[in-house]
Amino acid sequence: MAQEVGNSVLIQTWASSGAIIAPDSGKIDLGWQEGEQPPHEYMNWIHNALGQKVNHCLQHGIARWNDATTYAAGDVVSHDGAIYVAISGSTDSEPPSANWVLALLEGTAIPASSVRPGQVVQEVVATHATTVTSTSLTFATAGLQAAITPVFSDSVIEAQAFVPRADARRNAGTPVDMRGRFRIQNVTNAAASPEYFFGRVLIAGTSELAQSTSPIAIQWRYTVNSVAERTFQLQIAAGTDPNVIISTSAADSAISMILREIRQ
Repeated sequence: MAQEVGNSVLIQTWASSGAIIAPDSGKIDLGWQEGEQPPHEYMNWIHNALGQKVNHCLQHGIARWNDATTYAAGDVVSHDGAIYVAISGSTDSEPPSANWVLALLEGTAIPASSVRPGQVVQEVVATHATTVTSTSLTFATAGLQAAITPVFSDSVIEAQAFVPRADARRNAGTPVDMRGRFRIQNVTNAAASPEYFFGRVLIAGTSELAQSTSPIAIQWRYTVNSVAERTFQLQIAAGTDPNVIISTSAADSAISMILREIRQ
C-alpha cells in the first residue's frame, strides 16, 4: 500500500472561477443519499472549501485563531505574532486572555516562558531619507514613524531616534533663539517624550545658521498596559522664535528610529 507525502507548495484551488453554491446546513449534516446525483455547484463548493483549508495549513503551519471556532483545552493557534495553547475551552475569547497561555514568540523559536525581565522581545527599525523642514513652533512630523504590537501587556517600549544633523536658520526678521526641538510622540496614546533642544540662544540676534554640533539621539521608554499596536513618530519644531526655520539633512544619512519591546 503506497503512502505518499507531497511537498508544501500551495495547491491550485478548485473552482476558483467556477459556479459554487453552498448547501444548507441540513444538507451538509445529511450528506448524499443513495441514487442522488449531486449538483456540480455543490461539489465545487466542497472541493473549493477543502482546498482553501489545506492552503491555510500549508502557508501558516499553525492555524490562525478565529472568533467562530469552539476551542478545547490543549488546542494550539497562532495570533498576532505569537503561538498560544488553550488552557480551557472557549469561543470568541481572543488571545491573550484567561483561556490561553503564550507558548512561543512567532518567528523566533524562543519559548515565551524563557523571556526574562529585561530581555528584548522584538525590534522594529524605520528610516527616512528626505530633508524635512519646519517653520512652526508647533510640533509636526519629521516624516519618520514606526509601529509595534507588544507581545506582553506589561512590557516597556524603548523608542530611540537618531538625527545625523539638523540646522536652525534665519527665516524672517531678527531671531534671538536659534534653536530647534525634537521629540518622540506616541501617536496612539497621545503621549510624548521630553523635548530635545539643539542650537543656541543668541545675544545680538545676528546669526544666519546654528547647526547642531553633533548627531542628535533621543531615547524614551514607554510602559504599555495592553497588546494593542502603537505608533511612534519623530516630530520637529522651532524652539521659541517664529523667525527660525528648522531642517534635518538627508545629505549625511537618513534619520532613523528603533522600537524595542523589553519584558518587565
